[in-house]
Formats: sequence, structure tokens, C-alpha cells
Amino acid sequence: FRFLTSKMGLIPLDNSNLVQQKNSLKQIVKMLHRNYSAVIFPEGKFVFDKPVGELKRGILKIAKESGAPVVPIAIYGAGIDMDFLYEKTFHIKNVYIDAGEPILYSNYNDDDKFMQILTENMQNLYIGLENKYKKV
Repeated sequence: FRFLTSKMGLIPLDNSNLVQQKNSLKQIVKMLHRNYSAVIFPEGKFVFDKPVGELKRGILKIAKESGAPVVPIAIYGAGIDMDFLYEKTFHIKNVYIDAGEPILYSNYNDDDKFMQILTENMQNLYIGLENKYKKV
């Protein structure tokens, strides 16, 4: 599994290991400087009670250190609810994805403002998908 994930370019992030967290963030920034893209789920978990959960600050650190733009993305799976957590198999009939405009940390140079703008953009994208596909 480790070999496979390494070949796919996956970078693990262990929230309980501070040294490993720093090494992972450095590795992500290094990859971005080499013109690779990174897909990051800044919420860290799936949330049900609101469009977007609280974003972890790792995305902020990566945006600041790399200078790379952050593209907010919303993923909406019609029919997902709390019951899927207790099912033995996981099936989503439809998944919809929308991406917003890239956001540069350098346009804000303020940690809280950057996180607020990113969260708002993700929320707006998600709400737009939900309004469009909720009845599908």
C-alpha cells in the first residue's frame, strides 16, 4: 500500500504527529514549486450539518509558503445522509463537482481574511450545487 500511494504522489498527514505534519507540509510546498498540483480536503472530515466545516490551517500555511493559488472546490453527492456512515457498502448515485476562481494569499496577506474568503467561496459553490441538484 505504501508503494502504491507513493507512486500516486499521496502525501500522508498525521494530525497526531507534529513532526510528520511539518514534513508533509514542506513536501507539499516543494511539489507545488515544481509545478505539481495538490488536492487537499481542508476540512479534514465529512460534515453533514452545514455546507462547509471548519477549515484546518494547513491550507493557509501551504498558500503562504508556496504562493500557489488555491482553487475552492465543492463536492455534492445527492442522497448522502448520516445513514451512509453505518452502511457496510457505500454507494453514491450522483456526485457533482464545481470549482471557483483561484484565490491567492498575497491578495489578502491576512490569515483570517484569506480563510474567511476561502470558506465563503466553498460554501457558495456547495450551496449552488445543492440548490441545483437536491431534487435529482
